[in-house]
Order: sequence, then C-alpha cells, then structure tokens
Amino acid sequence: MAEQLKAETGAEAEIYLATAPEVQGVTGKYFDRKEEAKANSRAYDVTARRPLWEVSNKYVGM
Repeated sequence: MAEQLKAETGAEAEIYLATAPEVQGVTGKYFDRKEEAKANSRAYDVTARRPLWEVSNKYVGM
C-alpha cells in the first residue's frame, strides 16, 4: 500500500468486501483493498504462524 488512504475512504474496501455481490461467498482469501492478493510469504509459513496462534489462544482463554 504505497499511497496513504484518506480518512473519508479508509473503510471503502471493507464496506465493498462486506456488501458487494462480486465477492459474496468468497472466504479464506486475502485482499489488498478491493483486489484479491497474496499475503506476505510469512503468512503461509506454518512454523512462523504457530507462536501467534498459541499466544492468541492464550489471550482468548482457549
């Protein structure tokens, strides 16, 4: 995200993704604003994700 978002348009992508018929039923995908994209490579690394998963579970009482 090279350009800065203005306050007036900050939630535009979230509103689009929550309401647009074009993405109805789409789950488990990563979006950069309104476009499907690949997440950072670390997001696909199970070893890197495990500590975050464990601490998240600790904080929510699981």
